[in-house]
Amino acid sequence: MAEDGQRLTAADLNPEITRNWNSRTPLPASGDVGCPVLTIRLDQPLEQAIEALERQFIERAMEASSGRVAEAAQLLGISRKGLFLKRRRRGLVKGEHRG
Repeated sequence: MAEDGQRLTAADLNPEITRNWNSRTPLPASGDVGCPVLTIRLDQPLEQAIEALERQFIERAMEASSGRVAEAAQLLGISRKGLFLKRRRRGLVKGEHRG
């Protein structure tokens, strides 16, 4: 558990979480300012924070791959089906509404 304002690094994560992440192809940086940064508030339920983080990663990968699901899944280190299911669960699949 991190204190408010404390920075977490990959070393703080379970190796199971970082295994696929470290073997992935990095996403290209946006513009001249480098890679975007995501800030997660620590005063929210873990499930809500994970949802926000996952949503941002998925949206960024889909943007970086110009909407190509297979390529976005590869960037994220997950299967195409896994990405589809995550997108559907988060209401990110066009034509489907989250219920």
